[in-house]
Amino acid sequence: MFITKDINAVTIAYFKKSVLRKLLMSFSFEPQSNNKAITDLFKSINHYGFDLPNEYELDLFGMLWQFKNNLEEDELTALYFWGLNQKYMSILRIF
Repeated sequence: MFITKDINAVTIAYFKKSVLRKLLMSFSFEPQSNNKAITDLFKSINHYGFDLPNEYELDLFGMLWQFKNNLEEDELTALYFWGLNQKYMSILRIF
């Protein structure tokens, strides 16, 4: 499969506008709260920062795993493209 710069740019833009937004909204706000009730996980991570206790790390991992498993095929493809793009950009910075 030949991926052009334009196709990559469109896929990354789709990821940022759709998939990343969906992830941030599900992480930040309770479902059915009309974006008003902040999740307990978000509050906990905000409180502890990067020094999370194990139970919150497991909760975060579970939330991310469930999110990934619930993605549609096009959203999952965009996620993979974004991941590859991030890896490529980090390697490009080294050289």
